[in-house]
Amino acid sequence: MNKRIQKIGGKLVLSLGLLLAANTMNAAVVEHIGDRYIINVEEMDLNGEETLLDVLMMCPETITLDGKNVVGNDKFAAMYGNFALRIDNIEYGANYENFLKTLRAREISKIKVCQNPGVMKGCGGLKQVIDVYLRKQENGTTGRVAVEGDTYGGAALTTTVMHQQDNVRVLGLVEGGMQYSKLDGGMSHHHSREAAKANLVWDITSKDNLEIDVVQTYDRNRTGGDPGKYERNISMNVAYLRTLSDAGAYALVQVGANAYGRNIANGAPIRKRSTDPFGLVEFAFPLINHNLWVTAGIETGYSASTNLDIELTDRSRYEDGYAQLDWNIGKWGFMIGDRFRIINNWNESDNNGKRVEKTVYDHHYTASIYHRFNEGNTLQGTFARRFFGPEVDFKDVALPVTKKPAYISELKYTYSKPSLVLSAVVK
Repeated sequence: MNKRIQKIGGKLVLSLGLLLAANTMNAAVVEHIGDRYIINVEEMDLNGEETLLDVLMMCPETITLDGKNVVGNDKFAAMYGNFALRIDNIEYGANYENFLKTLRAREISKIKVCQNPGVMKGCGGLKQVIDVYLRKQENGTTGRVAVEGDTYGGAALTTTVMHQQDNVRVLGLVEGGMQYSKLDGGMSHHHSREAAKANLVWDITSKDNLEIDVVQTYDRNRTGGDPGKYERNISMNVAYLRTLSDAGAYALVQVGANAYGRNIANGAPIRKRSTDPFGLVEFAFPLINHNLWVTAGIETGYSASTNLDIELTDRSRYEDGYAQLDWNIGKWGFMIGDRFRIINNWNESDNNGKRVEKTVYDHHYTASIYHRFNEGNTLQGTFARRFFGPEVDFKDVALPVTKKPAYISELKYTYSKPSLVLSAVVK
């Protein structure tokens, strides 16, 4: 039985997640670490058949009412920010809504939610991160097929297969969906999408982990008899994690690339292609003792976006350096972090072929303090200055150049037990 009470007026959010209690566990369901929090799904009183969406409905945030907030196409997303959904720290890449409804609680170990992720790796701007960590399953192969339809001409099919063999896990997913509707005047509109994903996680040794992820998506919109427009995206990520100590110190190296293509046949044809490689190196280690931790890294990326019809290319490159300090003193915790970003743009398509160069320097910093009254009972305050751009996205044009930052502050109280999660947030 799930209950959730929300009041969204001004800047106040009250959320309650309630489950029937079967057992009593000692570990906190919700743990606050710096400006982040971790939901230990294994510590919750669940029957295991709840979906990822059900679990997120019990988080100490207005993450989702029906899954739309996560994908960012309802009014609450504009108020609280869109979320990037990750699996084991790599962007999911396929359709969020299908995944929210098909992944089960028994397959989830924990969920890490970071609302100010610009300081840490992999996500700039206002987009926030939900990172889902899967449980290690018993050896064998499991599969799931989900079929969905509605009375508005929509249908979707998702097939997921997971194979676990000792220290190797392989996840495969194929999904497709379509929406058919009639517009005013009898003209029809057809929207279809397909996606395929393959993910491999290999624990090479007790201290070495390798993850490889490949995703391809295809999206097509067509109205009436026109050829319509389509978008295709192929992305690949390779991440290597080396654990350096029993305390949890690590070194992370990740490289990847996105290849994007778009054709618009409606009216004047437009054909665009872009290639976006990136890479990062990150370290986390205790500075003096196990209560004082430093996370630091460098990240860089490049993009070349070409308009094939006019044969002009926009190029962008970003270079980031970031560091974050976490300090725990008894029941108190402190965090401060900063990401310094340099963005270089070489624009051609907006200037009639004349090359124009722009360079932007910016900081994204976050500070947080929290007090843990007892296990699962925490008061936390956070302040952040974020990049104004909604996300790092080089698909169409270079990153918008603006000097306007976004300032975010919040005060959050969380009380969590295996059968109860109660949170009040003022933003």
